Amino acid sequence: MEKEAITSQFCLKELHIFCKDFGNESETFNEDFFSLIRDIGRCATDAGLETAAINAAALMEDL
Repeated sequence: MEKEAITSQFCLKELHIFCKDFGNESETFNEDFFSLIRDIGRCATDAGLETAAINAAALMEDL
């Protein structure tokens, strides 16, 4: 389960990077991106998935 959480975080990061080039068309996603990563990190923490929680925190710092 931890591997899947980390994979989903990286997929969201790639989508965020891709969508930044589309301006207003992706504004909603860009606004919600950090909420999505934060929520995945919280769920990972609640599930005891320490590596996934740390990865979520690292992604937030990268962007």
